[in-house]
Amino acid sequence: MTNQRKAQIVSANDTKPWYACPPNILTCFRFVLVVPVVISFLTNHRILSLVLYLLACLTDAIDGWVARRFDMTSAWGKAMDPLADKALLLCVIACMCIKGDLGLPVTIIIICKELLMIAGGIVLYGKSHSVIPANIIGKIGTVLFFVAIVFTFLNTIIEPLHSVYRYCMWLAVTFSIFSLIQYCVVFLRGNREGSPPANDADSK
Repeated sequence: MTNQRKAQIVSANDTKPWYACPPNILTCFRFVLVVPVVISFLTNHRILSLVLYLLACLTDAIDGWVARRFDMTSAWGKAMDPLADKALLLCVIACMCIKGDLGLPVTIIIICKELLMIAGGIVLYGKSHSVIPANIIGKIGTVLFFVAIVFTFLNTIIEPLHSVYRYCMWLAVTFSIFSLIQYCVVFLRGNREGSPPANDADSK
């Protein structure tokens, strides 16, 4: 499919209500899942919280696949999908800090990084309805965060995981910092050159 044809499909999807695209419904469902994930984590129902967290991650994978496979990408989805991911991550990170699974310095680094990327994404989307495509460093960091968070849910049940998840978390933080630097470079370059980065359905 040509880029022109893809642009026409995206434009057509943008004229529809957000709820007319099934991937957007899944994105909203992921927002909703944040609440029970947090409540179950804070009340020490970690297995239930883990199941709900994995379900939220599954909706993330499915909505991206559906959007690409059936040409259901939309500007609303491109903006809200990464926001849902970050809302889930930030809430889980905050819960980990509250429950003593994660130190305050690491929590502050992660939250500041994510808030900066959210702010940059809002500015860029407001100016050009564009998003910065995910880079490989950020994707590696996302995978490491996923592994570390899963281990965190289980570390009070499986003792050996207590030290493993800390290494994964520090690696995830390191990759995320490099990802933020690359994100800032792309963002500033796009502003300076007057041409926004290419849109990407999986930007996060």
